[in-house]
Amino acid sequence: MLQRRQQPRQPSGIDYSALAIPKGGKVGRVKPGRYENDKHRKDVAGMLCCLWQLGECNGPVAGHHLLIPWVGIRGGKRRSDDRNLLPLCHHHHVGDGGVHRHGNEEAFFREKTGHPEYGRVLAEKLWKDSPFWEPVP
Repeated sequence: MLQRRQQPRQPSGIDYSALAIPKGGKVGRVKPGRYENDKHRKDVAGMLCCLWQLGECNGPVAGHHLLIPWVGIRGGKRRSDDRNLLPLCHHHHVGDGGVHRHGNEEAFFREKTGHPEYGRVLAEKLWKDSPFWEPVP
């Protein structure tokens, strides 16, 4: 069994406070942080499904992070940040008629609304009109 060091380390005198700390403990590559806003995420999840006019809604509403974000990045098994949220019911989110089952977000919104940019435009509007909006560097 490994023993823990009993005596504290002596400070080196180097100030590390201005250095970026890599996410996930990997050295050499610093990923940009993913913006998160719990209040905005809960607010969006409390809205009606953004496709409710179609009359196909079924199940609780959840926040869908855009697969093709209007701002920020996505990729490497990472979802887009919380500025890229849409309220979708279970049916339109992960159900048989949902965006995750469809596979192509732009084609999904073109099929449902006639506008492939619908999701990005709406997510941007929801973020900019959000009572929890804040400037993001």
